[in-house]
Amino acid sequence: MRSIPALLGLVLAACGSIRRPVDPRVAPDPRPRPSMDVARRSRPAEQPALACVDHPLVSAWERRMRTRRELADDTRETMARGAPYLPQLRQLVVDAGLPAGLALLPAVESGFEPRARGRHGELGLWQLRPATARRFGLVVNSQRDDRTDPARSTRAAVRYLRFLHARFRDWPLALAAYNAGEGRINRALARQPHASFWELAASGRLPRKSQDYVPRFLAVVRLAEHVQACAPQPSAAQVRVAAAPPPPSSPARAAHETRSAQGTRRQAAPHCTPAFARKPDTGIALAAPPAL
Repeated sequence: MRSIPALLGLVLAACGSIRRPVDPRVAPDPRPRPSMDVARRSRPAEQPALACVDHPLVSAWERRMRTRRELADDTRETMARGAPYLPQLRQLVVDAGLPAGLALLPAVESGFEPRARGRHGELGLWQLRPATARRFGLVVNSQRDDRTDPARSTRAAVRYLRFLHARFRDWPLALAAYNAGEGRINRALARQPHASFWELAASGRLPRKSQDYVPRFLAVVRLAEHVQACAPQPSAAQVRVAAAPPPPSSPARAAHETRSAQGTRRQAAPHCTPAFARKPDTGIALAAPPAL
């Protein structure tokens, strides 16, 4: 039986050997519109990894996913449904040069249901509306709807997300635009230039749904990737020291050090996975799906 964090880690670990070739099927994004205002152009493009976005709202959603049984059960079932899709989705996201954690966006969009329908015409894993789907290359008509195709819809969603990030130069704002629409974010920024997503949310300029959508998604990513993505990088001096050979020791000392290291590994192993080093909540058990 496995906890939600362990399942998220295993699902992403199954995708860990992904190559980064250029996918010719992912067409270049439309260029940002010339009317994009100065506030968005001047926003720094360098952003922290999705899993490293630290905000009280993200932490609150993470706690809920761990401790509230109904939400924990829903998250567990969603990730079990997503396991067959995530390797391909992650590959397409990474090939496009976007953060791998975006492959988890269908968890909050559709619950990884490829035929899920929204109240405003959204359909598929990525819940694209017909006009948006056509805008980014999908066929949507009475005979064929590419939004229900996981691979095709992912390529379109990747193009859309890349366009939104180029436009707003910030992942929380881009995700809010994916949820609420570009126009809603443009209007909010017109009233509050240079504001971050968190500032817009606190001011009430965004729909309540979008105020929850972004931190909830970031909490899912954080559960899966936080430790690896946010671990501090060693300095060059530390790397040199770590690489230096240890001083010679007596045979007895060497044998003692070997036994100590083995004992440490045995103690650490039960609660450490490559993707999630914190001890998971043992009250939420989950069997890994067969695909893993």
